[in-house]
Amino acid sequence: MIEKKWELWFFFIVCLVAMFGCVKVPEPHSINAPPANMRKYQHAAGVNSPEKLSEKASNVQGLSKGSSLVITRWNNLGRQCDNISKLSGSTNAAISRLNQDIKLRKYGNVGRDAFTKGYKEGVKKELAIVNDSCMDEQLEKWRKYLAYSLAGQSGKTSGSRFAQKIRDQGKSVGASTVITVWDNLERQCNNIPKLVSILDNAVKRLGQNVKQGKYKTGGEGKTFVSGYMNGLEREFTGISSSCSKRDY
Repeated sequence: MIEKKWELWFFFIVCLVAMFGCVKVPEPHSINAPPANMRKYQHAAGVNSPEKLSEKASNVQGLSKGSSLVITRWNNLGRQCDNISKLSGSTNAAISRLNQDIKLRKYGNVGRDAFTKGYKEGVKKELAIVNDSCMDEQLEKWRKYLAYSLAGQSGKTSGSRFAQKIRDQGKSVGASTVITVWDNLERQCNNIPKLVSILDNAVKRLGQNVKQGKYKTGGEGKTFVSGYMNGLEREFTGISSSCSKRDY
């Protein structure tokens, strides 16, 4: 009789263990898991969940993802400055998608906010590097073209007051050319390729004028061109820098 009681107790205990051992208690973090759209961005950056990361770690992960986005797409475009407008359009679309996901899901988690901020910073940083590189490439192209146009001219630039006046005139023309074209393009950063194209034609016209001897002496032509490039470069650099620093 006693043995049967022990058997019943043993059977009862085994049933309890089997019953409660199969119940899975949810992890605390899984209750507030991030939405699917945000997990997509985090997975691509190697992030499991923003709840598991500190704000700083989430920001670093976002920064890495944003940077790699621009680098990968720029490489796919052959790193050709003629394709910079395509790069800008592609990255703007990616930022818009991320912003839309944030808006629809009303992300408020500290980790997600930090990730998003880092993502945008990464995109902005790499685009600035690309823009600066292409700006330098374009300016060097114009300098070489004008130097070639001046190759047949005799005379040297002078440090006289008259030469300084000519240089200032050239600087004014170069700067006003950029400003006028930029105003006509409504100062929209996505119009920089159009700005470059128009300035390219302006530089070529100046080179043709120099070749045709529309200056009294070679020295005067060189002085004017030197000032022109100075003014053009100053305004063009300012526009490129301003567009590189814009927020998304």
